[in-house]
Amino acid sequence: MAKKISLMFGVLIIVIIYLGYTNWWASSTYFYNKAQTFDKKQQYQSAFQYYMKAAVKGSIEAHYQLARYYRQGLGVAVDSAQALAWTIQAAEENYPIAQFDLGLWYNSAQSGAQDPDLAFEWFSKSAGQGFAPAEHNLGFIYASGQTRAQDFNQAAQWWERAAQQNIALSQYYLAAMYAQGWGLEQDLEKASFWALKAAQSGLGAAQYLSGIFFINGWGVETDDAKAAEWFEKARRQGIEEIDYVIRLVDHEGQAIIDSPVKSLPTGSGGSPQQEAPNSLASPAEQTEQTPQSLAPAPDGTQPAEAEGNAVTPANEP
Repeated sequence: MAKKISLMFGVLIIVIIYLGYTNWWASSTYFYNKAQTFDKKQQYQSAFQYYMKAAVKGSIEAHYQLARYYRQGLGVAVDSAQALAWTIQAAEENYPIAQFDLGLWYNSAQSGAQDPDLAFEWFSKSAGQGFAPAEHNLGFIYASGQTRAQDFNQAAQWWERAAQQNIALSQYYLAAMYAQGWGLEQDLEKASFWALKAAQSGLGAAQYLSGIFFINGWGVETDDAKAAEWFEKARRQGIEEIDYVIRLVDHEGQAIIDSPVKSLPTGSGGSPQQEAPNSLASPAEQTEQTPQSLAPAPDGTQPAEAEGNAVTPANEP
């Protein structure tokens, strides 16, 4: 009897050790947190294994992380097909970052599956959950007028949402739209507010734009010293010209694709309480001569040639 009990106890110990080793009892959260720990240590092979375990347990976040790992070749060989499959699964499970990625996929000609309608659909789903880069990209779609009817009002609304979440490019474009009254009532105080927000984030174009506001006293007190400071910061980033080119952004809000707008409205779209510019002058020109376009491209791209109100695309990065 004692031997039988001893044998059963031994078997129980083996089972317990096995179950503990395999973590069969663990939740998806347990596996996901373990994966995150390895991920932060850049131990990607171990992280991949735990993301896979979390994914099998139904973790939506793990589904997205597997897409990222297959796309970037982290702890596993690059596999575009697997990356796309996991992205689609996470997007269909209503994960906003995956929906955004799918929007970028269908927006890109390099994907081999470019579909502007699907790109718009997935950006819209992601933006509907408040994902700021998707909100910005919807503003891009409406402002460019390339795959949807051009609508500066819609563009301004989406850029304002993204601007509230500190997407610097959205803040910059919103400043431009308030300055010109495109899609909303012209308001130079709001224009200067958003330009400064983006400038403080380090966006060279917004620094240049802020210099223009200060040197002319548009929406702010005239301050030549502050103007010079912002112009110098912009110059260090290669911003010395005026241009207007809009760009899509990635997860971090960084520009990835540029595009011309189909056409730009002329003059002011609002009823400002103070005298406002019809376009923004460079510091050398000040208010005597004004360029056809609005503001410098975010990366210092040279001005696009314009004919009438149409803007020719600058060279893509």
